[in-house]
Amino acid sequence: MGGLVASTTSGTVLDGTQKDVATYTGIAVSMLAGSRIAKKPTIKAFLSKSSTLWFLFLFNGVVATVCYLAMDDVKGIATAVGMGLVSPAADAAEQTEIAQVSDAKA
Repeated sequence: MGGLVASTTSGTVLDGTQKDVATYTGIAVSMLAGSRIAKKPTIKAFLSKSSTLWFLFLFNGVVATVCYLAMDDVKGIATAVGMGLVSPAADAAEQTEIAQVSDAKA
């Protein structure tokens, strides 16, 4: 949570290089904490559920569309592309889960 707060609020307190350092450090802390949390069995089971993967797929697709329409120029396009890449990844994870269940039944 601290990494997310640092990366989003650094612009109100800091300027220039200090702002960039705080933002990227916050992002790194968030990613590290998120990856460690995602490895816990209860969270891993939740993230493997078909309904969760469908939600992530649809949510990321909607966010990509809104970012493209709401943001200006390159920033909107880059954000939409980034979110657009995440959306099929959630769908691919769901397809992998379905294939694994099918293989287990066979």
